[in-house]
Amino acid sequence: MSQEGTVNYTDDIQSIISNNCTFCHSDPPVNGAPIALITYNQVVSAINNSDLINRISGQSGEAGAMPFGGPRLPQNLINLVIQWEMDGLLEN
Repeated sequence: MSQEGTVNYTDDIQSIISNNCTFCHSDPPVNGAPIALITYNQVVSAINNSDLINRISGQSGEAGAMPFGGPRLPQNLINLVIQWEMDGLLEN
């Protein structure tokens, strides 16, 4: 989190995505993943165009819930991604 208390990609979100999403959402994507989530721009696009927040907020086993086939992300990480969007999807 920045000194101003805002969530940003570099400090807060990149590690969440790297640790939980890039097994499939690599470049190129594997295991049927439709998009890569490697760069800041790709993750922002997924928030804006691919319903990423609803997908990570879904319960494990629900259609479209991510991470696919894995346990749901801890709520504190989901909340951080939601806060990042509310803070304006800052890169750093």
